[in-house]
Amino acid sequence: AAIVGTLVFCAPVCAQVYVTGTGTLKCSDWLKAREDGHGAQVDLNIQWIAGFAVGHNYYAERSKQVIVDLNDIRFATDKFCRDTPLATLMLAAAQYVQDAGGAMASHNKKR
Repeated sequence: AAIVGTLVFCAPVCAQVYVTGTGTLKCSDWLKAREDGHGAQVDLNIQWIAGFAVGHNYYAERSKQVIVDLNDIRFATDKFCRDTPLATLMLAAAQYVQDAGGAMASHNKKR
């Protein structure tokens, strides 16, 4: 299945963000892959989230950089996706970064 770029909306509290690839997948897709035992797909998704976190670290002040742990990503994404199955993996990644001590995820900012 081809994945195209899309604008992710987490209105009304955060800006539009252009996302492509794995970040556009829904949490329900993550949960289905986990339930069906598609380990390779799950591992690729975890690597995408890890790359998102490393990208955050590249731009973040030293005090806001996070330790990227693949097992922590797996558990954090499981929880986030169970709680918000219609969210995207990009939002799950942003939540992981925030929960690990990084920048506040835009979808959690109040306006």
